[in-house]
Amino acid sequence: MNKHHIASTTMKTTAAITAALALTACGTTPQPQPQTQPIQITGTLNLTGSYATLGENVIDDTTWTCAGHDGYQDLKPGGNVIITGINGELGRATLTGGTMQINPQADIHDPAVCEMTFTVPNIDPDQDYYVLTIGTREELTYTPEQITQPLQLTIGK
Repeated sequence: MNKHHIASTTMKTTAAITAALALTACGTTPQPQPQTQPIQITGTLNLTGSYATLGENVIDDTTWTCAGHDGYQDLKPGGNVIITGINGELGRATLTGGTMQINPQADIHDPAVCEMTFTVPNIDPDQDYYVLTIGTREELTYTPEQITQPLQLTIGK
């Protein structure tokens, strides 16, 4: 073999190795996408005035159990909370709590508030919108930015 042939073969081999390395560096193998973490949706539902009624259980001197009243009986501890998105149901939970603080010095026109809470865990964070349904009430639609904040809902004045 002459020097010219050896140099030519070495250059071809170097070019082939460089091309192979360049293809590898370009990332021809797809990289996995980062996984987004599920979100948790939380909220408080307050019923005031004639929309709420005292329950039968006294928790202490100023706290009673409570629930929805007069057409709002679906709003009670154990009532359904459903979150849906573009492809249907994303998660569900139940209302918890159902407590009413009674202030004996309050004005008769200052209604007590029946408070219930909910937490819906493991919700897909990549939705265009979220729809919240509590009991048989009208659906409420939220943006992704809104749904990550604690929701405050009130029925009554």
